[in-house]
Amino acid sequence: MIDHQIIDILKALSEEEIKQFRKFLASPYFNRSRNVNSMFEILVKFYPDFNSDKLSKEFISSKLFGQGKFNDSTIRNLLSDLVNSSELFLMQENFRKSALLSFDYLLKELREKKLADVFLRNSEKLNNRYSELKNVDSEYYLAKHKIELNKFNFSAVNEKIMDNKVADEHLNELYLSGIYITVHYVIEIISLYLASIFYSINYNRPIENNFLKKAIKLVNLEDLQSLLSQTEHSFMINIYISLMKMFENMESDDAYYEYKNLVRAHSSKMDKDEAWFHYNNMVNYCTLRQIQSGDHSSDKYNLEMFEINEEILSNEYYTNKKVNYLRYEFFREILQLGLRLKKMNWVENFIINYGPKLHKSDKENMMNLAYTYLYYEKGDYLKSWKYLNKIKIDSFIYKYDLKNYALKLYYEMGHYEEALMLIDSYKKFMNRNEMISEQEKNRTKNFVSYLNKLILFKAGQLPQKHFSTYRRRLSTAKDTISHSWILAKYNEQSMQVRERSTAKYA
Repeated sequence: MIDHQIIDILKALSEEEIKQFRKFLASPYFNRSRNVNSMFEILVKFYPDFNSDKLSKEFISSKLFGQGKFNDSTIRNLLSDLVNSSELFLMQENFRKSALLSFDYLLKELREKKLADVFLRNSEKLNNRYSELKNVDSEYYLAKHKIELNKFNFSAVNEKIMDNKVADEHLNELYLSGIYITVHYVIEIISLYLASIFYSINYNRPIENNFLKKAIKLVNLEDLQSLLSQTEHSFMINIYISLMKMFENMESDDAYYEYKNLVRAHSSKMDKDEAWFHYNNMVNYCTLRQIQSGDHSSDKYNLEMFEINEEILSNEYYTNKKVNYLRYEFFREILQLGLRLKKMNWVENFIINYGPKLHKSDKENMMNLAYTYLYYEKGDYLKSWKYLNKIKIDSFIYKYDLKNYALKLYYEMGHYEEALMLIDSYKKFMNRNEMISEQEKNRTKNFVSYLNKLILFKAGQLPQKHFSTYRRRLSTAKDTISHSWILAKYNEQSMQVRERSTAKYA
């Protein structure tokens, strides 16, 4: 089987994109090599998996040139040419989908070639496209900025200013261009700043000397907000400043509710990506509040997140112009949330209805993970174990999930020796892994440590007189993953010890 970049690229293409790529290769403007075209037709027969042992360089050569004419360098060159063609195709597709980018280049070309009538016709077309305040996002404001700037640059070269009215019109184009680029800038700088904070937290990286934080401090956002308050675009500035304040003032939920109300009031004007961004930030806020409190089972924030996620699903904010599938991270978050709230029927329907909407490369693993979760929570441990073992762990991002659930299942099924062996390897795995945040690592280590001691108590390898001490410590150690579960198991063990003691002296 061939191990080559072109296989990875073809695997990533949808069926519709495969059809478009075929047309692309058939065009002499983009591809003049018949052999490259033929190479594609040979390879595409193995789409979408490309996992046949038959797929080899020798096989391709025999199909292209006949038996006995194999030349490795010729095949390698053709594969490389096909990669180049596929990259050009992807570039062309992206350009075609990006209305702003393509129109901007077109208007610049028309302006330079002094094609006034064609420029004005296309400029008007672009004006009409962006005239309504809908599908708004950062790119919308960049587009509006470029439209006004192109109009001004065109008039500067092609028009003679004969009166004040015309001069004022063109001056207004500059003013509008300035407003739009300002809104675009505020959106981008706040988004980048918050992304840098979350990234630093998630991957345990230092956040000192944050350029973006310093840049925001140098700009008086409140003055900009006031300056733009009388324009129809002030709502976007208000939303983004409110977003930043929400994460900077987490002592109370007032800023959160202000942000949430602003987003809901204006979500109908937003592009789906933009709406997704804001609803996702509401979920992030609730998660951080739970981490702050050390109580991940808090119904207040869990119910808040559940409500937000239902809005995302019902409005399909998880899809956009480029992504028409459900992201696996979002699928898992909703799944875990539904299970925390004990909404078993809802979760089962969610898996059935939304599992098929995952990307094809994630679908099998994530569906198996979902049923691992679900059947575990239902108490059907054998079925949960069956689905866990179907997951291809080498290619799976949620290895921590799998280890945590494997430990729980071993415990529930009484396989204590296997659990202790896994705990030992798990500790080594965590010590080697620097990509997980220290906070999350400590929460996981606490879980593993308390479970390890519980098993040793159960096996009589730790003195029972210390059991109540560990149980008391655990009851306040809420910085532990699956805290409710592990505490319940300690309580069960305590009950069993008391029952045995009572029976002994009865």
